[in-house]
Amino acid sequence: MLARLASLISAALGVAVTAYVLYGPTATRCSFGTIGSSGVGQPVVTLEPARCETLSLVASQPIWPMPALALAFWAAVPLLGVIGAWRRTPALVLAALLLEMTAIISFAVGPYYLLMVAPALAVTWILTGIARRSAPAPASEASRDY
Repeated sequence: MLARLASLISAALGVAVTAYVLYGPTATRCSFGTIGSSGVGQPVVTLEPARCETLSLVASQPIWPMPALALAFWAAVPLLGVIGAWRRTPALVLAALLLEMTAIISFAVGPYYLLMVAPALAVTWILTGIARRSAPAPASEASRDY
């Protein structure tokens, strides 16, 4: 029962983290006011300090489809943990945990998934293993006459 609840929490966290990464203030863009170069080979002269603004990933990403594929993958992986918890199969939950850990390749969004979703999947894996060990034997094996 606890493993199933933990799996649902990890799936909800996967969706919530993805929504936050896409639409929350997770990117920064800065612009500099310049007048051009002061001579051939000279650095650009800046007139004013940099102006920075906080944006969502959707607003700041110039090549949109690539991050969407990775984020969809990391959001969907906890569903494998849900299936594993409901079937009492720790191997499926472990596979979900290892697939979620691939978020480490992304320096921008990896920490969000590694700090929020991966620990929830690890707890789900542990609870699924405990639930599998404490499950009663199947009725077909328990009722055999020898």
